[in-house]
Amino acid sequence: MGSIYGTASDSTTYRTVHTVNRIKPFLHFLLLLLTINCCFDINARAKADNIISVTGNIEGLASFIGGSSSQVLAASWSSSQTYDNVQISASIGSLDPNFVNGTAFLTSKIGPDVTASDVIAAKSFVAPLTPSYSSPVTNTLLFSGLFLQPGTYFLVLSGSSSSTNPLYWNDNGVVNISVGTGVTSVQGIFFASGNSANPPSLNFSFSDVDKPFFDATGNLVPAFAGTPGRANCHRQSVSALARQYGGLNNAAAALDFPSVQALQKAIRDFCEPDAAAELARPAGNRPHQ
Repeated sequence: MGSIYGTASDSTTYRTVHTVNRIKPFLHFLLLLLTINCCFDINARAKADNIISVTGNIEGLASFIGGSSSQVLAASWSSSQTYDNVQISASIGSLDPNFVNGTAFLTSKIGPDVTASDVIAAKSFVAPLTPSYSSPVTNTLLFSGLFLQPGTYFLVLSGSSSSTNPLYWNDNGVVNISVGTGVTSVQGIFFASGNSANPPSLNFSFSDVDKPFFDATGNLVPAFAGTPGRANCHRQSVSALARQYGGLNNAAAALDFPSVQALQKAIRDFCEPDAAAELARPAGNRPHQ
């Protein structure tokens, strides 16, 4: 006859199951937090600021990348402000599946005196395949996560040589140009021809007839009270914000930061811009020590 009383093993099993059931809600909440942290940057601002946007009608007008003249193209802008978490994309396409690949560079100058230190980022891209030069196309993302200090920038695109001209960058003479705070657009296109291991170092010419379509967005880094590069920059900046807004929580909310941690990161980037730029530079483009 079986016992009506549970064994020690039964009691242990009950306590284990009971404990697991009690902590299940906590485990689910923890998993949710890990998922959010994995998929979103908690330091990122809710909405990116426009740096520059050049758009227009796609009417079959385009400048060739690579192709029969091994052409290299560039667009440019200047900024007096600092932007973080920068993304850059361009309206590019290709008529031939064998010629969809190219390389994008972001540099601080172009021409024969360009060195490795002038190349901020370099990355290969794959252009979308289109049936014609006049086909609508979504911008292709070329760079993300960049930290750009005040200065002049060149977006340079290069591609493989071919007997035809399948790889292209959409442009037009009539465009809509929108720029962000402290940004000036160079309204035209730079072009050069020739095969080079360092395309930004070619001899470029300039034309103001057509303007290539591209855009750059990022988070405008506010100008804080401290002086960048000085040891007390961070302390002065935090102190000024706390006095002005009655605490960093209020300052973060007023300045549209998602958290105090994100505000603190922006202050660090402002106070140590060279370090921030180096951290944002892709590993392959960091100067060898």
